Amino acid sequence: MKKLITFLACGVTFASQAQQTLLNGNFENWDSVVAATPSFWLTSERESIGLNTAIKTTDAFSGSAIRLETKAGDGRVAFGYFVNSDGDPTQGQGGTPYTQKPSSLKGYFKGTVVEGDSAVLLLIFKKNGAIISNQQFKFPQSRNTYTAFDFSISLTENPDTVILAGAASNVVDNQNPPIGSIAYFDELSFDGIAITEQLPNSNFDSWETTTFYSLQNWTLLGGENARSTDAYKGRTAVKLSTQMGGEQVYGSALFYGSFSQDQFKGEAYFPYTKQNDTLVFYYKFNQVGGDTAVVFASCKKDVSTIGGAYVLLQPTTVYTRMEVPIVSFQAPDSLMLGFGVATGQVLAHLGSELWIDEVTLKSEPLNTTGLAHFLANKPVLQIYPNPCSNSLTVLTNGQTPLNYIIFDMNGKMMQHNQVIDSSIATSTLVAGLYVIHFYENNQLVSSKRFMKQD
Repeated sequence: MKKLITFLACGVTFASQAQQTLLNGNFENWDSVVAATPSFWLTSERESIGLNTAIKTTDAFSGSAIRLETKAGDGRVAFGYFVNSDGDPTQGQGGTPYTQKPSSLKGYFKGTVVEGDSAVLLLIFKKNGAIISNQQFKFPQSRNTYTAFDFSISLTENPDTVILAGAASNVVDNQNPPIGSIAYFDELSFDGIAITEQLPNSNFDSWETTTFYSLQNWTLLGGENARSTDAYKGRTAVKLSTQMGGEQVYGSALFYGSFSQDQFKGEAYFPYTKQNDTLVFYYKFNQVGGDTAVVFASCKKDVSTIGGAYVLLQPTTVYTRMEVPIVSFQAPDSLMLGFGVATGQVLAHLGSELWIDEVTLKSEPLNTTGLAHFLANKPVLQIYPNPCSNSLTVLTNGQTPLNYIIFDMNGKMMQHNQVIDSSIATSTLVAGLYVIHFYENNQLVSSKRFMKQD
């Protein structure tokens, strides 16, 4: 659902060498989480990676059900949702073919609803691209056991498309919902005279295993499957591509840092004091239908814009080195840095793609003695099982002993020690999501997320 108001899972920002401003500019470091997703449905797990906002549960009316929860993560709100196609359903985007005229939507609900909030189902029918019915069905009261519901559908003609979405919080009316609401949905179905069409897997009994990746230290907006092995150097690069959202194609963007920082009024600015610098990177750009690819930088001083850069990138089929001067008329206190493909366009085209790799500032070349060097010469450090219960196993071929620090999602240090016999005890941690940092000779070499379960 509305991606800009969800937790975007940009990864945990951690300290490396003190003088380094841009971290992970070679895009080698990604968090990965393996999660179950319901067949034929999209869920919030692709955005709130690792927070388990939409999960399979056997606490069901029948078989299995979907459990949604609104949670806090890294200072933002992540609400659990499911939807039957891509696009923003609150704007009538997306949908799947449906041609009958049901009179009601049935199913079963239970959950814990925070005061002032409500779980919600959003049902939209369309015909020839136009909305012909748009209804919200709210669940404002908590239910300890599964309760049947039967909502009347207002539909005067046969549609050709249907959108069905559900959320733990009523984000249709409130884009900043309170945390803590939990909703279970099961056995959704359409009813009415001669109704034979149902949405696939509307009983949430069929689930698939999916691996989700999130880029550490950077934020991706609007892009799916941005992790690319077509890299200029190393194992991975970022690929920004246009995406279909309902009947419209949208661009995507990449920002350094977190897209929501209170001190900079919700924009992706980070501390920066150099008056003149040069951004260096490598890129490829596959252009379709006149779509643009851009790199942009904006310098601020006391929240006023005082300089920066904005450059259109030319199409190229091979990785090309680019240098972009960043100039301010006085020393700034913060900088926003980003890349985009087909951003800000009224009409974008499927197939436009921008690959980016080896991003750095000329004043501080990419670190070749720390994390990048470690990863270039050793296999990726792996941890398993994830989720874990009593222990984590650590796999690496490094001979130097590793130390580790475990943080909760609020940044509180929970545990630290040396990795002994490739194992880390986790039995004392409470159930939840954690970040573990690994150090070799006091140099940060990897940062990963894991889930502790009871």
